[in-house]
Amino acid sequence: MEKNDDKSDIYRFAKSLMEPVKRNGIHISGLNLGNSGTHYDRRQIEAEGFLRQLWAAGPAASCDREFDFSFYRKGILSGCNPKSCGYWGTVSDYDQLLVEMPSLAVTLVLTREMFWDTLSETEQEHIWSWLNQINKAKVHDNNWLFFRVLVNAAFSSLSLPFDQAATDEAMDELDTMYLGNGWYMDGNEHQMDYYIAWAFHFYSLMYVKLMKEKDPKRCACYIRRVKLFAQDFVYWFDDDGAAIPFGRSLTYRFAQSAFWSACVYADVEAIPWANMKYVLMKNLEYWERQAITRPDGILSIGYGYENLYMSESYNGPGSPYWAFKTFLILAVSDAHPFWRARPENPVKKVGVHPVPKAKMLLMAEPDGNAQLYPTDQLTRQAHAAEKYSKFVYSSFFGFSVRKDARYLEAGAYDNTLAVACQGDEHYFEKERCVSSGITNAYVWHQWKPVDGVEILSYIVPITHGHIRIHLIQTDRALQLADGGYAVRTYNGHKKDYSCQESKTEAKLTGENGTVWSLNIEGYDHCEVVFPDPNTNLIYPNSAIPTILGSVEPGFHTLISGHFGKRT
Repeated sequence: MEKNDDKSDIYRFAKSLMEPVKRNGIHISGLNLGNSGTHYDRRQIEAEGFLRQLWAAGPAASCDREFDFSFYRKGILSGCNPKSCGYWGTVSDYDQLLVEMPSLAVTLVLTREMFWDTLSETEQEHIWSWLNQINKAKVHDNNWLFFRVLVNAAFSSLSLPFDQAATDEAMDELDTMYLGNGWYMDGNEHQMDYYIAWAFHFYSLMYVKLMKEKDPKRCACYIRRVKLFAQDFVYWFDDDGAAIPFGRSLTYRFAQSAFWSACVYADVEAIPWANMKYVLMKNLEYWERQAITRPDGILSIGYGYENLYMSESYNGPGSPYWAFKTFLILAVSDAHPFWRARPENPVKKVGVHPVPKAKMLLMAEPDGNAQLYPTDQLTRQAHAAEKYSKFVYSSFFGFSVRKDARYLEAGAYDNTLAVACQGDEHYFEKERCVSSGITNAYVWHQWKPVDGVEILSYIVPITHGHIRIHLIQTDRALQLADGGYAVRTYNGHKKDYSCQESKTEAKLTGENGTVWSLNIEGYDHCEVVFPDPNTNLIYPNSAIPTILGSVEPGFHTLISGHFGKRT
């Protein structure tokens, strides 16, 4: 690899994560990286663990002539050989292994001379046949359609037989999910999350790289969409490199910046190279500082630390290696202007940045914190209410998932209004809305936590926080807990902290900042809640300023203010 300090830093980070996996040893064609389960079987779990390594191994091999690819060669040839006991097998409709095929297909292109071209005709036939199953199996009508597109694009690049009709059909269907101004929905009109960046646009940029000469019209369309999307997506990253945790699959961690790597790889200057370099490098530096590996060096399931509470049913021991997609940047030549650019923090308008197509407001705070105010977002994944339907998401203070709906400590109700019937500590928070909307200055949600209760919530962003106005019509007597931002603590013992609590305010300075919530109208008192450990995604222990109140049947107006500031 040619000398390039920034590229060397990324390569060093990549190798620091790849080497522990190699030390773990390959199990014929899979990797046993842990004992937790998923909805798919152990064979697929181990195959996923191996195939996701290729998102780093392919780029590493393409940039470093001395890179030892033998570990990956062995697994690929065994996994694709139907006579091998390590054969990955015949895939079924909606099979998890369909998800993993693009990593192999792209690797074949990136390592063509040192791997693909050295194989026998039989070995090449085995690999082609295994991958070609994606043209026969059914895939979900969402970002999965891009798996078929990328495999066929790789076939075309390698001068192999490919299914043009299946590719065109998939891309036409993907176009129906385009909403405008750079935004897609991921097969669900209530889901605009990181999959738009690390799936839709990442894969479309891969297609641009592989097919720009053969399909210039569609590639030009994808490039236009990427450039539009980038103007919004840059607001998801704060000045220190942290991105806003929002939505599902957050265990993929620094896949957050895979979009920027793909832009460079496809030579699409969606924002100036200097700005792109700042965001990408800062995000990788941020993640390198976090406790994202187990003691043995294997990436853990979790976000800021190992945490199974926040995981989904498809998060296996090898799933976090989806983050390796960002290492695509290693396949970019040292001669590219990206590497010569001096990193510059993008100039973002301080204040509200509306994104109507994604039904959200973004906010760049004066202290660098990035915030996202969503509306009308929800999926059927685990902890969907916490991951999509809180009032706000912060790059700095993160968000929390509940362990139990009973008791405020177990619920960890940050940045949401928790509602319980009087005398019952079973709390309900906002999930799906009856209706919602955004303006250039605020968002609103109409929702029904329980039968006989209807709430209209207005959320108005202001500097370092927001104002909430809740209009409540209820047939029941209720108890309410309006939680603010969760600040980092070093334990869960309230006695060890100086908490300011009164009728009008709850305030605490924690390990990473100061958070406070104000009772403006309608509540009874304020206190700081120390939720159960491992509920906040960024740090294991936290505290939440919370405004408490009770209402009788009738109509009520409650107003509160919630703020967080970095130290």
